[in-house]
Amino acid sequence: MTVTQLASARLPADFGLRRDVRYVAPGVPDEELQAYDYDTLWYDAIYDPSVEKICIIGPPLYNLEKAVRRGQFSVDSGSRCKIQKIWRYKRFSEIWLPRAQTCEEITLNFEGLNVTSPVSLADLSSFRGLNAVATKSKNNDIHWISDWLTYHQKVHNLHGAVIFDNGSTVYDAEDLQQALNAHCPDLIIKVVSAPFLWGLHKYGRTEFFQTAMLNIARVRFFRTARAVLSCDIDELIEPIPDSDIFSRAVASTTGIAMFRGRWRYIQSDDHHDGPTSHADHIWRTTPAEDHHPLFKYCVANRRLGHWLRWDIHGPIFGRTKPVMRFCIHDDLAYVHCRAVSTFWRQRKREHAQDKLTVDKDWADLMRVVFG
Repeated sequence: MTVTQLASARLPADFGLRRDVRYVAPGVPDEELQAYDYDTLWYDAIYDPSVEKICIIGPPLYNLEKAVRRGQFSVDSGSRCKIQKIWRYKRFSEIWLPRAQTCEEITLNFEGLNVTSPVSLADLSSFRGLNAVATKSKNNDIHWISDWLTYHQKVHNLHGAVIFDNGSTVYDAEDLQQALNAHCPDLIIKVVSAPFLWGLHKYGRTEFFQTAMLNIARVRFFRTARAVLSCDIDELIEPIPDSDIFSRAVASTTGIAMFRGRWRYIQSDDHHDGPTSHADHIWRTTPAEDHHPLFKYCVANRRLGHWLRWDIHGPIFGRTKPVMRFCIHDDLAYVHCRAVSTFWRQRKREHAQDKLTVDKDWADLMRVVFG
C-alpha cells in the first residue's frame, strides 16, 4: 500500500488576496505568524458517489468567502458546478457541490484566477463495517505508532487506521507507510501525506489542520466504517470488561462515547535507560493529580455520529449541544503517556519522583500486551 495524497489547492504568493488573520492578539511577532496558513484554499476535494456530491474541506474561508461565492466552479475543464452550501466552523470549512458523476479535476475561477486541483474519490470499501482510528503525526517514533496500533488491536479489536503525516522530517510518509505495513500486517493502514502549516500554538482558533483532517477522514475514508476512534499517538484507551471502545459507541443511545483521561509517567531520565515507550508508563501520582480533563471520543457511524462534524475533543454539536451530556461515559477513560512525545508544543516536564507509585494493574496489562 502506498501513501495517500490529498487533492489540495493554494493561492499563489503573488495573487494579492490572502486569508485574514483572526483571533490573534495585536502585536504578535512576524516569526510566529509564519505558522499561520494564509494561502491554502482547500486541503482536499472529495467526490462521494453515495451522495453524488463533491465536498471541499479547507481552513475557514473568512474574507475569501465572498470571492469564492462570486467565482465559478467547474469540473474536468468544462461542466459547471453551482455551490449548494458552505458550512462554516471554527477551524475549517466545507463547500458542497452537487455532481452526478465521478470527476478527476476541479477548477475555481475567481478574481481573474484559475485554481485547480485533482478530485479524490471517497473510499467506501476499505473500512466498510470495520473499527478504525484517525490521528495526526509528525516525527513520532515509528515504534510508538506501531505500539499504539498494536495495543488498540489487541485490547479493542481495532481493524484499521488513517494517519495524517504533517510533514515529518526524520522520515518521509512513504517510509512510515512501509514500516507500519511491516509492523502491523493485519491492519488496514492508510498514511496520508499532509504537509500543511499547523497554526500558532498560543491561539487555538488558528490551528486549522487537525480538525480539518479529522473531517477529511470522516468524509473520504470512514463513511461506511462501523465506528471510529479519535485519539493521539500518546493515548491508550483503557480496557473495557467484556467489550471494547467501538462496541460501546455502537451500543450507546447517541452513537457517541466521550471520555476523559488519566496521566501516566515514566521514571526520570536518571532512572531510565534507552528510548521511552508506552509500556514504560506504569507510574502514577494521586487520582486527583492524574486526572486529565480533556475528552477523547469514539463515534459509531449511525445516529448523531454519522451527521455531526468532528473536532479534537468531541464531535461538533452546534445546536444539539444539550445532547452532549448523554454522550459522556464516566466509566471509560484513556491513559495519556507523558513521555511518548516529541514535545513540539512545549518543553519536557518531569513529575516529582517522590510522588510516583507503580500502577500495578496497568503494569500487568502492559506486560500482557507488549511482553
